[in-house]
Amino acid sequence: MPRHPRAVLIGLALVGILTVSWPAVLAAQPRYGGTLILASPSDPTTLNMGMTISAPPHIATAAVFDSLLRYDRKMTPMPWLASSWTVSPDGTSYTFKLREGVTWHDGKPFTADDVKFNFETLAKHHTQGPLNFGSIKTIETPDKRTVVIRFGEPFAPFMSFLGTLQAPMAFPKHLYEGTEIERNPWNNKPVGTGAFRFVEWKRGERIVLERNPDYWVPGMPYLDRIVVRILPQDTARIQALATGEITWIPLYFSYPSARSRAPGIELSFEGQEGLGPGVNQLWFNLKHPTLANLSVRRAVAHAIDKQQITQTAFLGFAQPARSVLGSASWAFTPNVPQYPHDTALANDMLDRAGFRRGADGTRFTLRLHATSVIETATKQAQLIRDQLAAVGIKVDLVHGDLATINATVYEKKDFDMYIVEGATFTGPDPHIIGLYYSSKNIRSAWYTNAASYSNAEVDRLFEQAARTVDREARKQLYAMIQDLVLADLPAIPVWEGGRGHLFSAKFAGIPPDPFLGFRYGFEQIWWKEGAAKR
Repeated sequence: MPRHPRAVLIGLALVGILTVSWPAVLAAQPRYGGTLILASPSDPTTLNMGMTISAPPHIATAAVFDSLLRYDRKMTPMPWLASSWTVSPDGTSYTFKLREGVTWHDGKPFTADDVKFNFETLAKHHTQGPLNFGSIKTIETPDKRTVVIRFGEPFAPFMSFLGTLQAPMAFPKHLYEGTEIERNPWNNKPVGTGAFRFVEWKRGERIVLERNPDYWVPGMPYLDRIVVRILPQDTARIQALATGEITWIPLYFSYPSARSRAPGIELSFEGQEGLGPGVNQLWFNLKHPTLANLSVRRAVAHAIDKQQITQTAFLGFAQPARSVLGSASWAFTPNVPQYPHDTALANDMLDRAGFRRGADGTRFTLRLHATSVIETATKQAQLIRDQLAAVGIKVDLVHGDLATINATVYEKKDFDMYIVEGATFTGPDPHIIGLYYSSKNIRSAWYTNAASYSNAEVDRLFEQAARTVDREARKQLYAMIQDLVLADLPAIPVWEGGRGHLFSAKFAGIPPDPFLGFRYGFEQIWWKEGAAKR
């Protein structure tokens, strides 16, 4: 049945709930104390997760911030900083009631004015802000505990975007108002309302957080400290986990090591329910004179063997992607143009397009950018290089750390092809793929429209789908979007799934959330060897 926004009235029945009951976490009696040590493949570019959706900043400081709502693994919204909410019958007005007694880490009260300031700031400075909150018409604060957010017309995805991924309460008004937001020094010594407080950032080495003794959820958090270690090399992360130097590797690890993991190390593929499975894509720079030719892009698609990539790079932990939306999305359709692996067809298409082989067998040369800190990205790039060589396309691999590659691709647009380091989000609502395929998102910001793809009909369909409340009607619109994008082929969907967690069995509650497993819920992680009481 289609879900009308008024169904969100369920929030009223949840007033007073203070914790999320994850059955797997609370199956045993939690214990107190201990330090959780995570590994990150690179230094964050910022410690304010309100500025970016990049994983390293979120790994570093998700425990510092809260959000109005949280979501269970079925993506049902649940109260958090907002204790309840109502939605107007026409779906254009949302009223949130805030909890009492919540304070920022510096002791200042968290109020409705902070919520208003945060949404206004997120709309301008968060990577997804213009897409998710740009159509907000007004934000009213009739009192310190009430926030009313109004749209000029229905915006169907809104209730899916109120967690810490898209809407962290990361900008205390008293510390940010009147400042240059992106240069504010508090971005690198963050102040939130979350279960842990920032202590230290030693660049290139570690980020340290400590338990917030004034956290608004009684009895939480269980841990004393969180340490995030910067370990760029995959082998170093795996070795540190095996020796107990770290306790959790979120996402970034080699799949051979996952199969042969040491005793006491667990593997989980939970924690991505809200985002997919995401889809990994090979992006084309449509400004490149050769790649601007659709026949070339389609030939490349036929030359790529997705099955070989998923089996070789991921050992079967991932599967070939069929569309630009993950197959678990309610809006997914397989009825889109497909490009099965066919080397002979790819060669023929390139010949007919006028790109004949030279004396050395090469038709032309392209650069392929990929991160060097993630083994699967490196392996994919190597496989794609070899597969394209079979059709006469010479590929020069360009490797670099996460920040360097993303700046080159998304900000400078100085690339030919790019294999994403993980997988692009296709949830919590399919509206999110407008980041990659709407011409409004051809801008200098990470994880946006890297291809510079522009199709006026696709833009129109995205806007129509956002205004459409009925889910079945929206699904039809997203099916049309998928069909058009796969026909134009600004990117090749390569694989989906394949994102997991390696962690010590001495800790319970990992991964804690459905947004890749490291974006909230740290207050519920506990050390099995801790004390019965604090």
